[in-house]
Amino acid sequence: MKKTHTSPLFIGLIMIVLGVILVLYSGQAMATILRITAVGFLVVGAVGIAGFFLGRDDDKKSIPKLFVYVIEALAGLIVLINPKFIMDIYPAAMGIIIAVDGLGNLFQALGMKKQEGKTWKAMLLLSVITILLGILVICNPFSTLNVLTIVIGAVLVYDGLTKVIAVVKK
Repeated sequence: MKKTHTSPLFIGLIMIVLGVILVLYSGQAMATILRITAVGFLVVGAVGIAGFFLGRDDDKKSIPKLFVYVIEALAGLIVLINPKFIMDIYPAAMGIIIAVDGLGNLFQALGMKKQEGKTWKAMLLLSVITILLGILVICNPFSTLNVLTIVIGAVLVYDGLTKVIAVVKK
């Protein structure tokens, strides 16, 4: 008798459906993901704040943790009230982070050259590509966000298909 693996099959099918949604409706999907994330932050922050004041957990009796809970709740609330603001700044912020990371990798590659490292040229090339991609995202954030969402969707479809195929072939 053939043993079925419903969990990996189910996960694979969910990944395929989510991937198709991201590919076909990338703009709306990103807004929905932001809203779901915002609700998560709001709930975690609110529960943390309530736990702090109700004294349910001694570990939560620190002011820095309360501060984090308040920030989480506020971030969730802000995103729920104005998700467009986050969608507007997110791509540019990611572009800056990518470019700065590439710059750090560039310095690391140059340091490897001084130490006669064998892979410094590959690291140099990859860091320059990373910097250029970061600049591309900064200069054209809206289309790159859309493309990024589509790529993530395509990867989810591919990964989901491989899971389904792996389960079916067993």
